Amino acid sequence: MPLSYFLSLPLSSLTNSLFPHLLPLPTRLTIKGVALVYEQLLGFDGDEFYTATWPQLAGRKFKECVELFPAAVAIGVVDRFDGSVTLLPEPDYMLSAETGIIVVAEDDDAYECLTVMI
Repeated sequence: MPLSYFLSLPLSSLTNSLFPHLLPLPTRLTIKGVALVYEQLLGFDGDEFYTATWPQLAGRKFKECVELFPAAVAIGVVDRFDGSVTLLPEPDYMLSAETGIIVVAEDDDAYECLTVMI
């Protein structure tokens, strides 16, 4: 299945839909390597997923999140009205005060949203 299919899934469906497709990858990827990826993304050690709203992002584009979150990686958005999740939205996706930003970060207090791009 194409990557675009997986990126359009709600986050809760991602585990059930994407990860089974990782297992039959070519043998250059070992099971131990795949397990490490699972552990890093889904375990409590290492980086984790966090979602928060940042009202100061209203009127900005998603692509600006790259510079506004220097200690985290913005990977998606949550529409607070209908709860829909979009992973890797278009770079020009316009954010509102109610848009939740999904990031991968070391801890929930290890990152912040800057008000000015660096």
